[in-house]
Amino acid sequence: MKRYCCILLFSCLAVFSGGAQVCQTQGEIIRAVSVNAAGYPEITWDASASYYPTAVGYIVYDYLGGAACSNYIGEVSLGIGTFTHTAATIPLTGPRTYTMAIKTTTTPMPLTRQHAYPFLQATYDSCTYAITMQWTPYEGWDGTTTYKIIGGTQGDPPMTWTTGHTATSYTISNVPDNVFYDLYVVAVHPTDATITATSNRVTVDTKTSQRPLTMLISAIEYVDNAVALQFAIDPATRLSTFHLTRSSNWSDGYTVIHTFSDKTLTTYTDTPVDTRYYYRLTAENYCRMEAVQGSILQNIPMTMEAREGAWLLTWYPGNDYSLINYIIMNPPYTLKRLQPQPATLLSQAPDTTYTDAIDLSNPALLYCYRVEGEVWGGVSATEVCQTYRPQMDMPDAIDPKSLLTNPATGRQRNQFGPIVYASPTSYRYKMEIYTRNGDLIASIEKNESDSPLDKSWTGMNRHGAPVQEGLYLYNVQVTYADGQTDIRTGSVTVIYE
Repeated sequence: MKRYCCILLFSCLAVFSGGAQVCQTQGEIIRAVSVNAAGYPEITWDASASYYPTAVGYIVYDYLGGAACSNYIGEVSLGIGTFTHTAATIPLTGPRTYTMAIKTTTTPMPLTRQHAYPFLQATYDSCTYAITMQWTPYEGWDGTTTYKIIGGTQGDPPMTWTTGHTATSYTISNVPDNVFYDLYVVAVHPTDATITATSNRVTVDTKTSQRPLTMLISAIEYVDNAVALQFAIDPATRLSTFHLTRSSNWSDGYTVIHTFSDKTLTTYTDTPVDTRYYYRLTAENYCRMEAVQGSILQNIPMTMEAREGAWLLTWYPGNDYSLINYIIMNPPYTLKRLQPQPATLLSQAPDTTYTDAIDLSNPALLYCYRVEGEVWGGVSATEVCQTYRPQMDMPDAIDPKSLLTNPATGRQRNQFGPIVYASPTSYRYKMEIYTRNGDLIASIEKNESDSPLDKSWTGMNRHGAPVQEGLYLYNVQVTYADGQTDIRTGSVTVIYE
């Protein structure tokens, strides 16, 4: 390899290369020095310019590691405006610096000004979730160089984060975990924006070595207002603090309900719970910041009520995190129905219902139902059990003068009293009517053998006179043959139409 050192005496000391004298003084041929996509330094210049009549080509030199002497690395013929240094490797500590000289047959030509591409380094801080980029300034241009910051996640088209940047550092904040970023900077000439120089490319991996390979909630059982969770954590992870969190919203608002450090822990029971929650495991890094989030699984609240001789089951999996399948079972948990749901997650799902006939001949029978939902590899289940009990309603108004009949209840509009649906047994009740001041104006009792139509309040006081229009209070206690009672208090409006 030829090595050339230039010592300034009066003007310069001439050295020779291939019969041509060269000496390092002022001069400008190079437009920019970049690093191409393949990772090789690339020098560009204006090959159309006429420098000297006796010019026959160009000679390219580099400086490495702050050396005082240039290294001859190659020659290029006239008319060519680029040179790729394919023998070079990008050093880890700084950029390579390049210079050139015009090769002539007779005249000593000076070396050009030295140029060096921006040398980029980047680090990831897992405590602050930030990537810090730092680079050496472009060397070789007069004036203030600006920079464009370019990059993106690996596999996606690069994006420009900022332009006109004059500093030689930049921070990318809120970086997601477990992502590869490809980054580089582009230096822009102070006076000619068409002249640019690209730095070396760097790849930053935000995956921390402590990240567990497995951290998920695999199953949920929701029974008697208690949510029993089963989960698994990679025992090889070096993280040691884990949180079980829950939220009423799938996307945010999670609060910690249990903190533990035992990676072999596989179950936890959350109680009491009377609504829908989304559950998720998280892990802290050594900076006491959330480093990893696990998969999400929700409980499935379900209601069970008797309506006109049938059980009505209603469950609502959520409008932003739909379960894929539902399975309804009852003891001994034989399949009752499989209802497929849209497989697209994060889409709105309607209320889901199921009806099942009640055996009115066996009022003591305990009915139990189970709903299982599948989502993202996890299973969420809920169970409800209930013994049938007749449903009772009370009208909210009475018209003492009306003889019209309500087809749903069989009562006339001038009859007020308990409405018991689909009762498998006889029942009795005692009903008292009061003024708003608390004065008792009527007391009616029905025995098991009486018809409820004959034991109604018709808007009369204890003296048999019609009461005035207005609001009245009632107190009713219904007792069924099996001993169950139903007590209601409320108000009824008397209207004369």
